[in-house]
Amino acid sequence: MFVFKKYFLYCKYFCLLSNKLYIEKIIYFYIIWLYVSLLAQMKTSGTHIIWDLYECNFDFFIHKHSHQYLKEFFEQKVKDAGLTIIWSMIHTFENQSFSLNIMLSESHFCIHTWPEIHYISVDLFVCNYSRDNTLLAEKLFNSFMPFFQSNKPSINILKR
Repeated sequence: MFVFKKYFLYCKYFCLLSNKLYIEKIIYFYIIWLYVSLLAQMKTSGTHIIWDLYECNFDFFIHKHSHQYLKEFFEQKVKDAGLTIIWSMIHTFENQSFSLNIMLSESHFCIHTWPEIHYISVDLFVCNYSRDNTLLAEKLFNSFMPFFQSNKPSINILKR
């Protein structure tokens, strides 16, 4: 960042001396390009995957399995993916919906269900501080995605 500031001050000084608008624009765009190039080389701090699953078959997994079974099922999927569970909790609602929160040493994994509208929201964030956990997040995603039987999934992957 120091190099960028030093370069920016030099360019501003040059533009003041030359008093040429087109030179200032060229230098300004070069600075932006340089800054974006530096950002692209930076390591991301994490991977955030958000699933909006529409038209899910709730009869398959809610009515067939207990909420405790579902909690243990997803905990096992998280462990199989190579992520570390700190604690987990499931809360059930009157309409057979549930919210599952699993706190990971890498960050978190949450599932929220709305059976009345056949919708499930899944939120997974893994930090990449000590190692890149992106592949572990993808492994977890691939392991349980068929379980939801969504006819209309929407997946957003954010690099943070």
